[in-house]
Amino acid sequence: MLKRMVLGILAHVDAGKTTLVENILFQTKVTKKLGRVDHHDSFLDDDQQERTRGITIYSKETFFSYQNSEFYLLDTPGHTDFVSEMERTLSVLDIAIILINGQDGVQSHTRTIWKMVEKHHIPTILFVNKMDISHFQKEELLQSIHQNLTISCLDWDGDQREEELILSSDFLLEVYEKKGSLDEESIQKGFQNRSFFPVLFGSALKGNGVVELLELLNDLTQNKQYPETFGGIVYKVTSDMNGGLLTHVKLTGGSLRVKERIEPYGKIDQIRLYQGSSYEVIEEAKAGMIVTLKGLEKIKVGIGLGYEMNQSSPSIQACMIYRLLYPKNANLLVLKTSLNRLSLEDPSLKVVIEEQQDIQIHLMGQLQKEILAKRIYELCQVEVTFDTGHIVYLETIKDTVNGVGHFEPPHHYAEVHLKLSPLKRGMGIQIENQISVDVLPKPFLKAIVSILEEKNFYGVLTNACLTDLKISLIGAKGSLKLTTSGDFRQAVRRAIRQALMKAENLLLEPYLQFEIRIPQTFLSKVLFDLENRFAQVEVENMYNEWIRIQGKAPVSTMMDYQIVMLSSTKGLGRYEFELIGYDVCHHTKEVICEKNYDPELDIQNPSSSIFCTHKTSYTVKWDQVEEKMNLHLEKGNASISFHHPSIKIEEEELKRIFERANSNNRNQHKIMTKKIQEKKKRQG
Repeated sequence: MLKRMVLGILAHVDAGKTTLVENILFQTKVTKKLGRVDHHDSFLDDDQQERTRGITIYSKETFFSYQNSEFYLLDTPGHTDFVSEMERTLSVLDIAIILINGQDGVQSHTRTIWKMVEKHHIPTILFVNKMDISHFQKEELLQSIHQNLTISCLDWDGDQREEELILSSDFLLEVYEKKGSLDEESIQKGFQNRSFFPVLFGSALKGNGVVELLELLNDLTQNKQYPETFGGIVYKVTSDMNGGLLTHVKLTGGSLRVKERIEPYGKIDQIRLYQGSSYEVIEEAKAGMIVTLKGLEKIKVGIGLGYEMNQSSPSIQACMIYRLLYPKNANLLVLKTSLNRLSLEDPSLKVVIEEQQDIQIHLMGQLQKEILAKRIYELCQVEVTFDTGHIVYLETIKDTVNGVGHFEPPHHYAEVHLKLSPLKRGMGIQIENQISVDVLPKPFLKAIVSILEEKNFYGVLTNACLTDLKISLIGAKGSLKLTTSGDFRQAVRRAIRQALMKAENLLLEPYLQFEIRIPQTFLSKVLFDLENRFAQVEVENMYNEWIRIQGKAPVSTMMDYQIVMLSSTKGLGRYEFELIGYDVCHHTKEVICEKNYDPELDIQNPSSSIFCTHKTSYTVKWDQVEEKMNLHLEKGNASISFHHPSIKIEEEELKRIFERANSNNRNQHKIMTKKIQEKKKRQG
């Protein structure tokens, strides 16, 4: 049976990733000649900016067959400015190949890639490239891999391979003790379970080790079993020449045919199978394939289709926000249309267009700025630049806290109780519902959960976005006669802010990890500078009196470090860095003072609640509101308990009531209320 697998090629920039892809495609007869990055004719890097700069900017897809296996290959960017583009592909990979530059060994971005692959539990092969020009011995590189990644990385051509395989997991050891040897199926299972990670050494440019890599891919992979129920994961969205959306999907169950509908996104007009920039149109796609769908609308990267859940956002987000500068005579409508298209393709840009025509964009670095400016010009012929930018801070909480929100001006009613719990760094916002439809009507429940999932919420220290917390819905109450979805929106945001006003809040800032290589004579000077920048460091001797310094530091203190380091080492030092996420701010008081934000004066994000008496509304401050709530938290119980009349109404009828309430059509509402009362009498 033909095995169908999705393979991702991941690497630090300049590790030779594109060259390896070229050789794989050549060896498997997909291409007739070897393209080269320096010749600007590589098969997958067909974008003009990619060829000019000699780097991969956008993930690309192709496919090839080898023996009894069919592989869908995703080539990903290696530059840290485009790490989000790479990370979005991980949700659809069956196998990862991580390239290591044999001239440098494991680098900081290699470790980041390793952690991401580990998080997604992807079976992985390591290919150490450029061994034809490396000054390191294979044993030195393997030792670096063991120290920086894991001891479970095995030299696949080494003399100790079988012994190391046996000892790599309890399962394989048990198989060996029972059978006296390891069979192919057991080794495949060990690989799928990430018990070990084969390491190959070679040269993609010379073709050394490429056939061995293909053999290894064929030997270690098992035919994956997919459910018959349709499922798919959207890992990329692009546009065709006419601006139509193209949805790049991995099918994870069932099959898909042209003209079928995927609710709520529409009908499939075309299924494309891409081979670089060219494609063939097919009538049916099957589970395990990477295909591109034309015809779907309002689709987003990370959407789960069929039985699949939506995917989480990339763990590394841009930590700088820039204001887009454009000519006064620019066509703003065309510019905004182009930016909306770009943000659909790359959600990490987080484009914000304000009423005063200010446009703000989140970006990773200088290279991404340059490439985005050229892309904008290509789309709408508007020349743009960026301001100097500023750090994006985030906020979270230290301990679990409950919050309440009540919104009851005349003719409105909603009350919401939430529990906010801190999560590990990098987990983002998670939504949890702890009440059932037996307690709250389903349309009300869906409305509240939808509000929690869609809205950005802001902290009370600097009005920065909240992150790394779980928001649990633990109680709510509405009125069939009065409540609209807007009322719940008001109650939700008041409940969150009331919880934050009670909580111990933390300001988070972005951190980077770095690697510095310098001659030993400059060590004390560099360490002194890093200490003043609040860096945490580890020092390691390398070779020929060179030193490697690895560490972590706030982005805000390292903005100019590249220039300073080169100056202090007389141009001999080498500095690499990449973002690793957010942690507690090292100068919280200074930032809060600078932002000068007062949460109690923020009318857009109120912490107070609105109540009503004798048809007159009044405001109750956050620190006095809990005793006035209609719902009461049971002591010793995390759930909310309250009493209300049990009304026997069909769900569809209740939904119609809610929709009419949202439209504020009071005449229709009175008619429907009368019908409900009549129905209750008949049921009674």
